[in-house]
Amino acid sequence: MIIEEIKKFLEFVKVNPKNQQDAPWSIGVLTYYKPQERLLREALRKFCSQPNKMSRFSKDGVEILNYTVDKFQGMEADMIFLSMVRGKSIGFMDNINRLNVALTRAKYQRVIVGDQNFFKRQKGSDELKKLAENGGV
Repeated sequence: MIIEEIKKFLEFVKVNPKNQQDAPWSIGVLTYYKPQERLLREALRKFCSQPNKMSRFSKDGVEILNYTVDKFQGMEADMIFLSMVRGKSIGFMDNINRLNVALTRAKYQRVIVGDQNFFKRQKGSDELKKLAENGGV
């Protein structure tokens, strides 16, 4: 799903280039968990045709960064795709500091990918529940 959304953003970029004096468009692909980061890395390697890259990819002049939320602290990107995919529990996604970092890294827009109903039903985090109820996930 994130790769499909990146494709849409790349189409947007083609008709909305930045000024030459500005830094190129940037995308951050974030997740809370290293196994998801690895899966996203493999998808980005394939999509960008860059099989040896680890975290910094490039496609059509757009920089794509793939990190865990913890590693991305202090950084930002124009567009953030946040993977909040979980199986049975919310794990440590309810940590308010991590949640703050995850939700504040986008300069212009963020897209949160996850099961909205899962987060509405969970009972471990009022913040995540509110986020899901407001259409954030």
